Amino acid sequence: MKRATSILTLTLCLAVPAFAQAPATPPQVSDKQLQEIRVRAERGDANAQNDLGEMYEKGRGLARDDAAAVSWFRKSAEQGNAVGQKNLGNMYSSGSGVAKDEAAAVDWYRKSADQGNAAGQNNLGLAYWKGEGVAQDYAQAASWLRRAADQGNARSQANLAQFYADDRNPAKDDAEAVRWYRKAGDEGLNNLGNMYLEGRGVAQDDQVAVALFRKAADQGVPVAQNNVGTMYEAGRGVARDWRKQLVGTAKRPPRETQNNLAMLYLNGVGIVQDNAQAFALFSKAAEQGYAKAQVNLGLMYAQGQGVPQDLAKAVSWYRKAAAQGDADAQAKLRALEEA
Repeated sequence: MKRATSILTLTLCLAVPAFAQAPATPPQVSDKQLQEIRVRAERGDANAQNDLGEMYEKGRGLARDDAAAVSWFRKSAEQGNAVGQKNLGNMYSSGSGVAKDEAAAVDWYRKSADQGNAAGQNNLGLAYWKGEGVAQDYAQAASWLRRAADQGNARSQANLAQFYADDRNPAKDDAEAVRWYRKAGDEGLNNLGNMYLEGRGVAQDDQVAVALFRKAADQGVPVAQNNVGTMYEAGRGVARDWRKQLVGTAKRPPRETQNNLAMLYLNGVGIVQDNAQAFALFSKAAEQGYAKAQVNLGLMYAQGQGVPQDLAKAVSWYRKAAAQGDADAQAKLRALEEA
């Protein structure tokens, strides 16, 4: 029986520029604290209004409700609260609880930034960099990102570093990028590793790159975990070792890495061949919407490899991948229709 085939891609990844948000896992609040915040918010306290908005946005102590979050952020923002202004800008930027409006997002970021809020400055700088909601302007992007970075905001420091590393930036400066990645600390580890790997702004050094990728990977950064695995697979900076590659990337694998690990199990590359493990990993990645894994899972069902043959399930997974524009899935669907 033929094995499922798919291109096994283990590519090095950059962490992308990120908007400054409220903490992803804020502390929980008691019913008493929630009631106190609500009373203060309803009495017009701008800080409490922002806090209540964040609770609705994150589903912390309350059922998540983006529309309610927008309402409370707006009340706070309209009173001039810089954090509320930044948060309202984020909601407009993402289209959460309100119609997506990048220009409105920029307006609120600017109000926040003008008050010296580092997160607002960061987000305004990113808008200028990307040309979202405002005409692209690299000078303005640098100015606002630097204001935020100079306040010690680590995410802004990492963003400023990536801005200087951007090949499209007329003021591209790899040495400056390296300097800001260092300042960013943990936020900049993965991308600093890439600078060492490519010899940009520093002497090329695979071993230093691996050490930085590993440090970021140990903190649960998915792209760094993928990069550690890639270095082991390629034998760059470390002895080539498929088993360590598997262990290194399995901590919190992104869907791409789950697909890659599944391919190794499926084909018995560097590890005992195991269809059940391959099926489980393809399933996890496919359920997260990764088209390559959906195709591979469809192949397992179509060929009855590790699972009972089930063409209906194969077609279902092919269709999910095809809907994302995956050419391989589209070809497989056509072949089944013509059979």
